[in-house]
Amino acid sequence: ISSAPVPSAPSSPHRSLLIGASIPGGVLLGIMIALLLERFAAPVPQLSAPPKLVRPSAPAPRPVAPVPAFAEVRPAPGLSPPPVLAELAASPDLRLADWVLDQPGSAYGRSLAAVLAALMPSRGVSGLVVALTSASSDPTQSVTALALARVAAAAGLRVLLVDAERGRLVPASPNTGLAAMVAGTPFATAVLKDRRTNVYCLSAFAAIWPLAGEVIGELRRSCDLMLINAPQAGDSTAWAHLAQLCDAVVVQAPAKADPGRFEAALRWLVAMRAPLRGLLVTR
Repeated sequence: ISSAPVPSAPSSPHRSLLIGASIPGGVLLGIMIALLLERFAAPVPQLSAPPKLVRPSAPAPRPVAPVPAFAEVRPAPGLSPPPVLAELAASPDLRLADWVLDQPGSAYGRSLAAVLAALMPSRGVSGLVVALTSASSDPTQSVTALALARVAAAAGLRVLLVDAERGRLVPASPNTGLAAMVAGTPFATAVLKDRRTNVYCLSAFAAIWPLAGEVIGELRRSCDLMLINAPQAGDSTAWAHLAQLCDAVVVQAPAKADPGRFEAALRWLVAMRAPLRGLLVTR
């Protein structure tokens, strides 16, 4: 029987083996957590501070309804409303705009693709300026604007989103966005980029539109689509100039909109000589 020598080191646990195995294991675990966070966290664009959001209760937006769904709104005789481009789900939750990327074949994605095709029937069109507005203050309008901009970017278009609706997407400031460009700040410094797409965004406030004509003219030469998340119809400070800068105006309204307010908004836009192109009906 051989003698038992005194060990110079513990036989277990195998520290070097555990340390070596923990490094790749930790890396894999970190990657998995990052992927899960990116998949299930609210992918709010880095255009603004992340708001408190609630995931939509329905698994997908409602299917597109036929055009007669807007018959619930009855304008007065003598006022012909523009055609209905699409009927959409409505939510103030910015994550609804992710459906066009995560579920491009959903009814919501197809509806916005149809809107884009109606606005830009030819891929040769460039520098188109489209304003999205509503008859009354509507937080769901910003979601529609972001979703439509993402659909256009996914289609390969160069898209610039101008947020002029009370900073719902980008906080408006004289030192950033369109105001900064009017003051001489380069585009690369004044602009922000959507985290999920190649949509670029500028903030704007009502007082800057009288001075923004030259800048808008320069920007339209460098993009295919400039989408303006515009103030509601009736904001004369902004629309006195927006109506002249836009190539098309799309009005968003709920299917059960107040007929009087809807009619007044349309008449006001017509009086401002805004180029009305169509309606988006929301439910």
